[in-house]
Amino acid sequence: MFTSTRIGRYILWNRPTSHDHNRFPGLPLAPASKARPLPDHPTPVRFGPVTLRGPAGPETTDLVPLLERTGTSALLVLSRGAVAFEWYGNGGGRHTPGRCFSVTKSFASALLGIAIAEGALGGLDATLADCLPELQNDPKGALSLRHLMEMRSGIRFVAGPLPWSDDAICYFSPDCRAAARRAPVTDPVGAFFHYNDYHLFLVGMMLERATGMPVQDFFARRLWQRIGAEYPASLTIDSRRCGFVHLESGLNATARDLAKFGQLYLQKGQWDGAQIVSADWVRDTTSPEGARRDPDWFRFYKDKPWGRVFASGRVFYKRFWWGHEVGPDDCDFFAMGALGQHIYVSPRHDTVIVRLSDRFPKGMWWPPVFRQLAEQASSAG
Repeated sequence: MFTSTRIGRYILWNRPTSHDHNRFPGLPLAPASKARPLPDHPTPVRFGPVTLRGPAGPETTDLVPLLERTGTSALLVLSRGAVAFEWYGNGGGRHTPGRCFSVTKSFASALLGIAIAEGALGGLDATLADCLPELQNDPKGALSLRHLMEMRSGIRFVAGPLPWSDDAICYFSPDCRAAARRAPVTDPVGAFFHYNDYHLFLVGMMLERATGMPVQDFFARRLWQRIGAEYPASLTIDSRRCGFVHLESGLNATARDLAKFGQLYLQKGQWDGAQIVSADWVRDTTSPEGARRDPDWFRFYKDKPWGRVFASGRVFYKRFWWGHEVGPDDCDFFAMGALGQHIYVSPRHDTVIVRLSDRFPKGMWWPPVFRQLAEQASSAG
């Protein structure tokens, strides 16, 4: 079948879309046996205007028109653990799973934290060769989990829409394990930040080898079921033959269940009295402490679209989560997908915001908008 090959998929499907979970093979993520509906806030928030700041200068706009014109399919705001605002449009709905793209990476981070706490993985300094002896004589074998989670492995990753780019190889490959094994180390290890989807393939291989179970089973048992997921979801896989989960982009879930994951991190990994993810792991993952934000660290992106954001000195990346340092002792953090999907967490304002979408408008940077919404939600009581 033509769609069982990478080139066939590329020719037929070409660019990633928010509906790709309807054409790629996938595995179901069932709702929890004890699903936990989110409570509704006693006083829903009525948001005022928000200000966008771009190269052309500030622009003030009402929220709903902004959502409508930016391809947003869902926006959900939790304030103090309850749903304070919920909006759907552009084909989205409460029961509609959205494609999460790289938001999935932050779920992978939680899985790694759980595996380390259980003793299945040796910690951030565990090397690929420790888990995958077949890489012992490969330069990748010496790379640590820390290298992968901080996006500084030196593994080649050429972005772009062409069929031989690493973007296309990762997204369309029918055998992601093989693709990861072939990826060469071409840059100095640890020298600079370079976002790389091969890292998640390697992490998935480490997880399945260390835990002795398929990644989808570990995901469902250790995380998805335990946060009381309420709606059907799925995990995209590379092919039926290989059955390997796309941990870099493959989660497809509703805004309400994604919000539970954000709330889990806001609650320092605790859910209904159980410690699902270590509080130390959550703190060390989302804190700006030890995270580099200097221009040299982000030099690969200096002349690229995200260069302006990185040049602010306020954005950092740790363990497959993004951070947004607003001020002293005030740091928000977020998961972000390629088409503008977000789970945004503002601890100071006790707020979680989820956005699902079908595009990331050029020049749009959502965290300052989400911060304004968090401030408004907090002040609304």
